[in-house]
Amino acid sequence: MRLSTEELERLAKLGSKAQKTARRDIAHVVATRGNGATTVSATMFFASMVGIPVFVTGGIGGVHRHGEH
Repeated sequence: MRLSTEELERLAKLGSKAQKTARRDIAHVVATRGNGATTVSATMFFASMVGIPVFVTGGIGGVHRHGEH
């Protein structure tokens, strides 16, 4: 399960315009055909759906909205 080269390029070009997508936001992002970058909660949700028992993430904490300014 991974992004195609085209999907990865599209997400990279969006930069901070990609919606931060937690588990609670998945339905909205999909319904509006948006582009989102998953939080840990959304990643855990998707991993459990496809039977991935363990995953690793980085950057927990210290990231704040509008932190790029």
